[in-house]
Amino acid sequence: MRMTADRYGWMMFGALLVALLAGVAAPAGAASPQRLDWATLGFGVGDLANEEPGDNRQFNGTSYLVSGNFLRGDHIWSVRFSRVAATQTGGDLALIYDQVLHRGQVLLSAGGGVGLLYRDSHVASDPLCCALKSVGDYEGAPPVAGLAWTTQALFGERTGSGFGLQCFGDLRGKRSFWALAMVFRLGEKPVAGEKP
Repeated sequence: MRMTADRYGWMMFGALLVALLAGVAAPAGAASPQRLDWATLGFGVGDLANEEPGDNRQFNGTSYLVSGNFLRGDHIWSVRFSRVAATQTGGDLALIYDQVLHRGQVLLSAGGGVGLLYRDSHVASDPLCCALKSVGDYEGAPPVAGLAWTTQALFGERTGSGFGLQCFGDLRGKRSFWALAMVFRLGEKPVAGEKP
């Protein structure tokens, strides 16, 4: 049986749901760090709004995510660059505030912010290249502001590096997009008892 992008996306969504439930049920254990900085790299599936009329698949393309994250207490501030490549390519550059919902073996958070959305009128041969070169190439219109959102389940909070799942997107009518990605966290190991 061939694995389609839509089926893969729903499997990842199910895995995120299981991680969220497992994280809430897991005991807190040792004290969580109050201050932590890390970079996130992610790859997964996604789709752009109004990609193809009549296409009812929710995950039609590939998603990429790079972000810098700063945890202070139960608050996470992030700067995110994301890209979704399907029939067209698009994504955002966003500033996001996340509220930590649970800390323990799994860090769970959800949040929103403001994003600058862009959309290309064609598929780039390399989806990660030249995003800024094509900003404004969507029906002759400049980039627009949208409502950026994210929810994530991250493992390895106490080790500085880890992995997890992240749902993310941006809302703005025909420019909207959504994605689901497996993410890898790269950061320094937190110092025990460090305060913000």
